[in-house]
Amino acid sequence: MPLHLRNAPTALMKSWGNHEGYRYAHDWPGAVAPQQYMPDELVGREYYHPNDRGYEHEIKPRLEKIRKILHEKDGGQTGNSNRA
Repeated sequence: MPLHLRNAPTALMKSWGNHEGYRYAHDWPGAVAPQQYMPDELVGREYYHPNDRGYEHEIKPRLEKIRKILHEKDGGQTGNSNRA
């Protein structure tokens, strides 16, 4: 899990960098913060592809917008793990 997503309830965890650089989603347009949510080895993988039936048809446009926001970060690299 990326360090910025880990909580830091202790001074030791803060010293490790936990929670540093976290972006609160509700402070961003569309409530999507451009930051890395997956571990480095899983960045770019997609596990869900909505179809055109039922409620998935409604979810698809929103998911496409979210993925676009996340993929545009840092020229296509979705990350906030001090690589930017």
